[in-house]
Amino acid sequence: MTERSSLTARALVTGGLLGVPLAVCNIYAGLKIGWGFNMSVAAVLIGFVSWRGLGALTGGGPLTIRESNINQTAASAAASISSAGVVAAIPALTIMTGRTLSPVALATWLLSVSLVGIIVAIALRRSMMSSELPFPHGVAAAELLSQLHQVPVATSIADVTNSDKADGDEAPTVSGAARSVALVIAIALSAVVKAVVEVLSLERPTMPGWISVHRIRARRARRLTFAKLGFGIDPSLLMVGAGAVAGPRVGVSMGLGALVTWLVIAPHILQQRMVSWPKHAVVLYHDLVKDWLIWPGVALMVSASLSGFLISTGKVIYKRRRDGHEAHAATTTPSALGWRWLLGAAGVAALSTVLQVWLFEIVWWVAAGAVVLSFLLAVVAARVSGETGITPKGPMGKLTQLTFGLLHPQAPAANLMTACVTAGAAAQCGDLLHDLKTGALIGASPARQITAQLVGVIIGAIVAGVVYPMLMPDPVKLIGTDAWPAPAVQMWKAVAELLGSKNASLAPGVTQAILIASGVGLTLSVLEAVASKGWRRYLPGPASLGLAMVVPPYISLAIAAGGIGAWLVARLSPRRVPYIVVVGSGFIAGESLVGAVLAALGAG
Repeated sequence: MTERSSLTARALVTGGLLGVPLAVCNIYAGLKIGWGFNMSVAAVLIGFVSWRGLGALTGGGPLTIRESNINQTAASAAASISSAGVVAAIPALTIMTGRTLSPVALATWLLSVSLVGIIVAIALRRSMMSSELPFPHGVAAAELLSQLHQVPVATSIADVTNSDKADGDEAPTVSGAARSVALVIAIALSAVVKAVVEVLSLERPTMPGWISVHRIRARRARRLTFAKLGFGIDPSLLMVGAGAVAGPRVGVSMGLGALVTWLVIAPHILQQRMVSWPKHAVVLYHDLVKDWLIWPGVALMVSASLSGFLISTGKVIYKRRRDGHEAHAATTTPSALGWRWLLGAAGVAALSTVLQVWLFEIVWWVAAGAVVLSFLLAVVAARVSGETGITPKGPMGKLTQLTFGLLHPQAPAANLMTACVTAGAAAQCGDLLHDLKTGALIGASPARQITAQLVGVIIGAIVAGVVYPMLMPDPVKLIGTDAWPAPAVQMWKAVAELLGSKNASLAPGVTQAILIASGVGLTLSVLEAVASKGWRRYLPGPASLGLAMVVPPYISLAIAAGGIGAWLVARLSPRRVPYIVVVGSGFIAGESLVGAVLAALGAG
């Protein structure tokens, strides 16, 4: 199998076609819960199974392992387009300024943001692939490819994937065909449930019960029913799937956060009259306090993500210095990269700067500075991603928001869109480096993978340019509703408002809540860093706690159900562990696709 033959038309077409629904899934899920998902496993499984049948019909045979890698790279690149702004900065900008983009302008902008990340990843490829960074998503994809194609890889994947397991623990193995069947069933089940709920307009079952609150200066207590606080049983397999993929710690943290927020903090807000409370309230109590709760929720997420990022970065730097890896830095100097990369970097930087000035009327020096800062922060984010498997795109965006909030205040477009470049570039850079790690383990050509990545982001940008306006025709009216909680949008908007107003007027008690929440986020991040792995699993996740303050409690409880369900499966039937992420991904994909179709048809 030659390197050139891995970049076949069928591999690229398969990756491109799979990238369309996977991009829709991440956009839909991002606007629902603010999360995006790595779609490499789904792309590998679907592509492999599809060509087992198509190959027999056409006589071309199944995809080879390197063709599967090309398919994976293109599809995951398209899926990651959601991180370029459509689930955070773009709708936040519309809410704050009224500015919207045409589908062509939006697609062009998303492509430019992604290109910044790709050009940084190309610069880092040699040093990252030759370093000791594990890149867990890339290794996991290589392990799956090795199992499906029954081809050994260039290095011992087991040494990497099992490095954190106790001696004697063996990961159960499941055939690729079995996982593929599980994925298809999960997609179909989730799609049917979503279609039935939406088409029949089924109401969400509420939870019985109440708590009594005696307001200050009031004669008698008032009952706060669980239903009006937002508690209910959400018939959403997407949320359950998200919890299963995220794991039990995230699930339990979301559940705990929902209970504390809506059974302790929300009643206290109402009791102390920190928000106006109609004499004869007929609206949800949840609606009365949600705008108040956004601030401490955002503060908790931002403080936790920034402090966690700084701690992770410090660990990576310390480890590299201790192990003597400074020699790799020479491979990323301009002279080592070559004139083609320099021309590409200059062109990408110029494109991003021009689009910021043209589309958002950002002053040129701020736009250019944002690109330079994004290059630097993408490098940092890539190392953290390689170490932990988590690309800190959110914290990177917040750093840019804080930077230009100080340098160029009272400019919401500049604050949001410069950060959009940073976050989107970090996400695309991390995605490509994980795929390149997969390629390095199976002996694929990096140049072919980069070509597939470019094809993927072009397809993803076009899809987002078409789908986003369908899902979000009026962000001002839709964002923050039960249908579209969009916590990431609310977080970006809140930070931009706080940094962009000289006379920001916050509701009573909000300032104190922000300080307390920031302290909680910082404390939990430090405890995560110093605790042993055995104890760390028992610490609540600060980002999950903050998210539970922003979304309705029924969403948090559904995610908690998924996380706890995954834990029960692992405890009661360890041989089914390989199905957890596959089924969770199927739940996410099925509901997302049907929800997007119904929204486009005006029925969702």
